[in-house]
Order: sequence, then structure tokens, then C-alpha cells
Amino acid sequence: MDTTHGVHHDAAASRTMRVTTDDGIALACSVWEGDPGVEPLICIPGLGSARHVYHPLVAALPASIPVISFDPRGVGESEVPTAPYGMDRLARDVHAVIRELAAGNVTVFGASMGGMVAQHVALTDTCDRVKHLILVATTPGGPHATPPVQWAFDRLMGKGARDPGDAYRIACTVLYSENFQIREERFIASEVAYRSAHPVPGRTFLAQRHAIAEHDTYSDLPSIRIPTLVLHGMDDVVQPAVNGELLAHRIPNALLEEFPHAGHLVFHEDPEGVARSILGFVAQYP
Repeated sequence: MDTTHGVHHDAAASRTMRVTTDDGIALACSVWEGDPGVEPLICIPGLGSARHVYHPLVAALPASIPVISFDPRGVGESEVPTAPYGMDRLARDVHAVIRELAAGNVTVFGASMGGMVAQHVALTDTCDRVKHLILVATTPGGPHATPPVQWAFDRLMGKGARDPGDAYRIACTVLYSENFQIREERFIASEVAYRSAHPVPGRTFLAQRHAIAEHDTYSDLPSIRIPTLVLHGMDDVVQPAVNGELLAHRIPNALLEEFPHAGHLVFHEDPEGVARSILGFVAQYP
């Protein structure tokens, strides 16, 4: 990657492609072209999220940076599998995307559940394609991690909702900081409308929750030797900030950058700040 600023990506102007995984599931992918030879940024969506979730971040990145994101299996335009799956399966899906759509080394960026998957991608990178790892608003899982308080978890799950749109409207009360909710009502309304129009199948949501429940990389994190950046909003009630501190402590030489007053979806609340962090980090470890 380079740190050239100026022209930024048009988030709506990606090339749509399909990648077939080793078990035959077709994943819908978006590719934003960048300059030749520049390391691509691979963006892994979180729980129930499609590649659409990264549009604000993509729009904040220089057009010189190639970006690739995808709809996880069972979400958006990707095929819905019939068998249950865990984090290892989700990591293999990311490896398939990298293998088919990226040339050379990549930076892997994952937020929330996507950050959990990103840890497994780094731990299973037998081809040494992952050169930089960026973990956002996520956790090592297991008994060493700090879970959300019950009221925040209930809202994240849309407890008491009448329909998918209502469920996501409730979830947004914990996905964003209180100040952002007041300041960006129209943006949040557009995100709710998108999720309402693109509901996640129940079996996909259950499979993803199962994968999250089994996620525990605490013991394996010290074996990650690639440059790692941990980003976390200090007002995150979905993944308390102490989990970011734990990741940075467990991964050798990891850098931790905390965003004061930002909530869980920090790359929505401050996409320009997150973009600067990405560019600065990759430039620091060329």
C-alpha cells in the first residue's frame, strides 16, 4: 500500500465477482481496483453483515489502494449452505477469496466477528500471503475475554423485535455511540433500511453465532508473527475495549490504537480516522 491521498474510491463503483469455495459455495465479492503492485486490503464482514458494511471505509481510502470484500456464506448475494460451520470454515472462505482475487501479499482487515475470522486466517496462512493483520472491535474469545453485559447483548440480538428491520434498529442502539446516534440519524436509518431489505436467513445467523461461541484463539495468538494493528472504540459496549487490549498484549509486538468516544462500528463513526490508521500502519511495516 502507499499513503497517497487525493482521489478516493467510489464505494458504489466496484466490480462484482464470484469465488467458489472448496466445498462448492459461491461467494459474491466486490473488488475496487487500485494501482498495480499495491497490496490489497481484504475486508471481512461481521455478524449478519454483507460487504455493504464497509462502504464508508472504502470511500475514505485512496483509490490507489485495491480493496476486496465479500458477502460471507449465507449472507447477501452469497449462497446459503445447508450444513453448519465454524471459524475454520469461515477462514477457509477468506483464503479462497485471497487465492482467486488477490495477487501477491495482502492486508487482512476484520471487524467484530470478521476480526475473529481474521485471527483464524492469520493462524492458518500456510502460504504466507497475509503480510499485515488489522483487528477491529473484536476479541480472542474464550474464558479470558470479557463478554458484553446482558442488556447490550440483548439489544445486539434485537430482542423483542417485530421484523428484521426492527431487530437491526434495536441493534444500532449498541452498535454506535450515543453521540453518533444523535448526530447521524439519517445514516443509521439508511443502514436499517438496507438490513430490512436484505434480511439474513435464520440458519445463517445461528451458524455464525455458533462459530462465535466456539471462537477461542487466546493460546494461539503468540504464534502470530506478522505486523498486527488492533483498533477499538472506547465506548464499545458490544466488545468491551479490554478485549482489544488483551489481543494487543497476546500478539507479539502488536500495536493498539483506541478511538475515544467511538462505539462498536468505529469504521462507520470515524472512517477517515480508521483509513489513516490503516495507511500509517502499513507504511510503518513495508
